[in-house]
Amino acid sequence: MEILVEQTNLYAERPMQAADLRRNSRMKQWRPVTLAEMRMFLSVVISMGLVQKRDIQDYWSLDSVQDTPFYRKTMSRDRFLSILSNFHITDNLQQVPRGQDGFDPLYKVRPFIKDIMTAFSDVYSPAQDLSFDEATCAWKGRLRFRVYNPAKPTKFGIKLYQVCEAKSGYCLGFDIYTGSTPCTQYAEALGVGDETTTTTRTVYGLLTRCGLLDKGHLVYMDNYYTSPELFEELRFHNTYACGTLRKNRKGVPEAIKSKQKLQTSQVIFRRNEESKLLAVKFHDKRDLHMLSTIHEATIAVLSKSKRDRNNSEYVAKPACVVDYVSKMRGVHLSGQINQYDSCIRKTSKWYKKLFFHLFLTCAL
Repeated sequence: MEILVEQTNLYAERPMQAADLRRNSRMKQWRPVTLAEMRMFLSVVISMGLVQKRDIQDYWSLDSVQDTPFYRKTMSRDRFLSILSNFHITDNLQQVPRGQDGFDPLYKVRPFIKDIMTAFSDVYSPAQDLSFDEATCAWKGRLRFRVYNPAKPTKFGIKLYQVCEAKSGYCLGFDIYTGSTPCTQYAEALGVGDETTTTTRTVYGLLTRCGLLDKGHLVYMDNYYTSPELFEELRFHNTYACGTLRKNRKGVPEAIKSKQKLQTSQVIFRRNEESKLLAVKFHDKRDLHMLSTIHEATIAVLSKSKRDRNNSEYVAKPACVVDYVSKMRGVHLSGQINQYDSCIRKTSKWYKKLFFHLFLTCAL
């Protein structure tokens, strides 16, 4: 919190020395922000997620239809907008230019990232079941590491790799994609080097950074990350995994890769007794491929919400499929809850958008 006060004041004082401020500029009335004011500012930001209005200035409106006295009693409109426009976390003059050694693309939010990454793991002990997936901080402006994924609800944005508790959606750790993944360094330090895939180093590195290995956790993930190579590495560290599988991954059994057509509810199991890997091919509406070091080759019988055309009340599915559907939801649950009370608004500064996205995760 102190660094927000220090850097916001530092940034605000620089234009004060310029002679070309507009006559009615708010900066002419600027006074240094205090720690108490910064806490009030952030509390107002959280409240704006609870009380949704079209424009930020509407929160101070005196119109009888949308009057909300809390905001003007807490902080004046001009003071709030002044702090928001000068809001900073780091000193811009200390940033290493792009192309030079030591350049950090996330420099503008790096202190905040370090603090919350430590806090997320220190203040909470998660349950056994975890989920690993991607999240997106929406951003359509120009940015070197902005990504585009047409399959996601938020198609343009900053990609984050997240590991969350499956039941609550609590975020235990994250890594921000900037063209390369810093967490791969943690994997390489433990001997998982260049001979492994990038996805293996990403998952292994983030779990290492969060201190989640060697604790018996069960990690659920989608087919982008799932591979025999990764699951064997995790099992070596007493961490077990389950996920959907791309059948062209190296090490997948031929019976799973085959184009043999299965009937509805028909299933093929293959187990490697040495590595304890269980590969599954299951046909529901289409073929589904799974890989697990958690489950046995068993079938779960579930009651259906309504009968099908064959008048059947029950459906049979592999146990790994049932568990995956119920527990691969932590990251999505985190994003879903944050959408309900989102205080994020349009801005021309990507680092402010990312800060408030992470700030919402802290609130959750």
